Amino acid sequence: MKHAKSLITGEKVNVQDWELFHKEDTPICLVCSNELYVKAHPSPDVTTHFSHYKNPNCPLVKDHHQRYQILGPGIQDKENGEQIKQLFVNNIGLMFAECKRVFGDNFPHALFKEMVKKATERNIWFYKGLKIEYVPYVLLVNYGIFKKTDKSPKMHFVLDANLTNYDELWNKPKEVRPIIWRVFTDSDEIEEYQMNLRLGNTKVPHYFIDYIFGLQSKKESITTFLEW
Repeated sequence: MKHAKSLITGEKVNVQDWELFHKEDTPICLVCSNELYVKAHPSPDVTTHFSHYKNPNCPLVKDHHQRYQILGPGIQDKENGEQIKQLFVNNIGLMFAECKRVFGDNFPHALFKEMVKKATERNIWFYKGLKIEYVPYVLLVNYGIFKKTDKSPKMHFVLDANLTNYDELWNKPKEVRPIIWRVFTDSDEIEEYQMNLRLGNTKVPHYFIDYIFGLQSKKESITTFLEW
């Protein structure tokens, strides 16, 4: 990765400036808060970067990112899940907008639909106590790797390193930071986004839902569109 946090000042520093001005400092991972070291590489194709020591518990490490692909609710809460699905439909404009804020401007409706479909396949809606304000971030992380397109780079999203299951986001808010990181997969460069936990419960008018998803011309409902 190209950036780390200074143990002394807490500021975010790129690796070039670190080599010049922070050699007596200790670099800290922005995601897992473990110590890093500056790694130079003899190959001209690999630039100097920050690297973890062995066996870090960090989702930025490729092997550890796979943890998100096997997460699923141990005890399903069907009643709450159906309520969350209805809240999601009622607030789908807000859900889409928040995903777009974190993903980037080039976020198509078709990709949003794929994210919802994958979440449904993994029964994400039935996590015990799931709260609607966390849904956009679960959708982004749960999807896995977003392929490179003409308009967006290859990327994926990670959560706090202390998280072992999604439900800790809303059940252990003091232990898990409400932050999501966008990771550019090919470069390991990361961007940090604070979760917006004030998304609220404002119902979006159906004509707005129809408009942003183009359902008027298709003559189908949002639940049909989402394949629920």
